[in-house]
Amino acid sequence: MVSWGAGVTYKPRPEGSIYLAYGTSFNPWVDAAATGAGFSTNENAANNPNLEPEETRNYEAGVKWDAFGGRLSLNGALFRTEKVNARTRNLTSDPFVLEGRHQVNGVEMSASGSLSDRWTLIAAYAFMDSEIVASANAAERDNDLALTPEHTFSLWTTYQLPFDVTMGGGAQYMDAVFRNTTNTTAVPSYWLVNGLASYEVNEHLTL
Repeated sequence: MVSWGAGVTYKPRPEGSIYLAYGTSFNPWVDAAATGAGFSTNENAANNPNLEPEETRNYEAGVKWDAFGGRLSLNGALFRTEKVNARTRNLTSDPFVLEGRHQVNGVEMSASGSLSDRWTLIAAYAFMDSEIVASANAAERDNDLALTPEHTFSLWTTYQLPFDVTMGGGAQYMDAVFRNTTNTTAVPSYWLVNGLASYEVNEHLTL
């Protein structure tokens, strides 16, 4: 199988870029994590090597811009990812067929760099609208993809105080996700918060 990608970038100003990109990828039909590494040519086997790879296509358009004299990099993008021949079946006794279709439409934004000589920042946000567009199992159609959060967010910042002391902190947010494609069980959303305090003893040692 041959995958490929292409892109074009336009720079309206020296500090900014606008880009368009398209690419394809494939993943073989092997589910070793769930069933082990053994192959089986049975049509309803999870590791049937005779089933063709699934194909994914990705479309993306975005902007990258430098601010504050290049100290801060800002990024934003719109994207769509499509799996056009996803493996699917209705009953566990049915053979797998490549007749499913999965789709994710999303937006991502990020900022990273220094707001001043002492203040650094890394922040990112993503929104993903996922959908099982086609499936042999009617209970899966129009559902969200498994383990695909709608909202994710992360923030990390540090500030250098006098006397070689640096304070910092950050947070990560993960939206609730469904554990299965029938959307009957879910993992709740959560926050993860971290803090940092450091002291530079000398050029060789930081606590």
